[in-house]
Amino acid sequence: MLTDGVLRDGAEPMTVTAYPRRTRQVCVAMAILIVAGFAVIGALLKESTAGTAFATSDQFAMVGLGIVIAVGVLSLTRPRVYADVERIRIRNIVVSHDLRWQVVDAVRFPDGASWPFLELYDDETVAILAIQAVDKQRAVDAFYGLRALHEASRRPGQPAAGPDRGMPTGP
Repeated sequence: MLTDGVLRDGAEPMTVTAYPRRTRQVCVAMAILIVAGFAVIGALLKESTAGTAFATSDQFAMVGLGIVIAVGVLSLTRPRVYADVERIRIRNIVVSHDLRWQVVDAVRFPDGASWPFLELYDDETVAILAIQAVDKQRAVDAFYGLRALHEASRRPGQPAAGPDRGMPTGP
């Protein structure tokens, strides 16, 4: 089974779950440094040589600002992908997608790209930020797992979905 982008027991891939591991490590480290840095600045911020005086509330505001910036950095760790034979659920930084494999034309990871994407039958693309090239083998395993699931969803004897082949239409 394929779980977290790793093939196990040589079994047919049934699910793929992935998240950007390297990005998560870097973002957590950066968030800690940002909060610590703003805390130090807040602690040292009492008086300046320009004659300005800072109140205790200004010091707490600096720490609060550091926390807000750290939360913004941690939002980069939000991407996830979960896929099975029926559908793929993609959660990127801001937007999420829940797609049936029948609307997916191809799963691509072009040379030099930072992450793969889905090509849909309506000529749209959806980035999969949860699988990133910096994760090396984990990214490769997850990508090939998604391709295997995409192929498995196209059972023999069933026509591929497309504009005139069973793709749902509507607004």
